[in-house]
Amino acid sequence: MSNKNLYLGAAILVAVLLVGGYLLGQRSFQNQQSKTLNSSPVSVTPSAVNKDLITYDCELGESAYDILSRKTKVKSEEHPSLGKLITAINGKEQGGGKYWTYLVDGKVGTVSASKYVCQGEEKITWELQ
Repeated sequence: MSNKNLYLGAAILVAVLLVGGYLLGQRSFQNQQSKTLNSSPVSVTPSAVNKDLITYDCELGESAYDILSRKTKVKSEEHPSLGKLITAINGKEQGGGKYWTYLVDGKVGTVSASKYVCQGEEKITWELQ
């Protein structure tokens, strides 16, 4: 085999490896983007779409519960150490293994809504889940 044929074969092999690597990288990138897009919270007007979903903007210094109770009809129970626990919003009772849960900027609240004090720009979402 001549040097010319050897270089041509090596060039073809490198080209195939580069194209294959590029295509695999593109597929991996597209899969990652798809996962990211599918897991991102979508901002819609939930009350028109889902009666078990309520969203509002936080107001600096107010509790998530106080804002909810001003904007909706709320039924709650007082827990001695946890604070107020929501049992119904706008007449929609929790039950059947589903509970009213609130999220702050897409993350589940870690204290009761009556103890969560808004910092100012958060988005609060209540879901029956």
